[in-house]
Amino acid sequence: MSSFTEDEIAAELNRRRNAIENRDAENLENMRRAERIGCDTVCLSCGTPVKSYVVSDPANPLCDTCLGN
Repeated sequence: MSSFTEDEIAAELNRRRNAIENRDAENLENMRRAERIGCDTVCLSCGTPVKSYVVSDPANPLCDTCLGN
């Protein structure tokens, strides 16, 4: 039995949906920024534009900062 009201559940679902939409919008903007400056991917951790030949793992692209180099 849930102790949450319908309003609390609706508010939580709305918060989660908004967080997902914000994350997706940020990812889209990062990819657009990468394309504008000539990069073909972005770091999955911080969103920094990087060229695919610079990353060590193309399936999981990370910039030098996030790799700790």
